[in-house]
Amino acid sequence: MHNKLQIIYRNNKPYGIRDETGFLFFFADVSKYPNQEERYRQEVQAQFALADYLLASLQARGLTMLAPDKGQAAVAKDNQAIAPCG
Repeated sequence: MHNKLQIIYRNNKPYGIRDETGFLFFFADVSKYPNQEERYRQEVQAQFALADYLLASLQARGLTMLAPDKGQAAVAKDNQAIAPCG
């Protein structure tokens, strides 16, 4: 079963990529300063391009709930190795 991947936007910029289980990626916030509009525009455009590229790459790989060639037990083991934040 393939997860539904989508780009989440906030404030007209890419915020992250998620599926129905949660976020896979977050994008760094682009700071906007006076007299730096061109730099800001270029960085935001680069984020849009990166978000599109990452989404297409994940979809091309057929991202699934199970790790490729590992099975559910390996996914559970991998998840236990990640300490919760907070």
